[in-house]
Amino acid sequence: MESIVRVDERGRITIPSDIRARVGLKSLARIRVEGDRIVIEPIKDPIERIESLVIDGPRDIEAEISSLRKAAEEELLKRFNERW
Repeated sequence: MESIVRVDERGRITIPSDIRARVGLKSLARIRVEGDRIVIEPIKDPIERIESLVIDGPRDIEAEISSLRKAAEEELLKRFNERW
């Protein structure tokens, strides 16, 4: 899937809704530069993940908690490294 978008004078783009839906992009995303490319990755909101556990019922709670903990640690480490 590909789309051409316009970058406005403030550097903003609008990602088409069909692309956002396909990759699950909602309110949080990680953006990075790889060579001459800009990569945008969706980040699932931890609160949404917890809500889905409550609503959908437990699958493997321990694995989900471990996954949430790892994601939080990675995000904290990334923010720390960016700052220092």
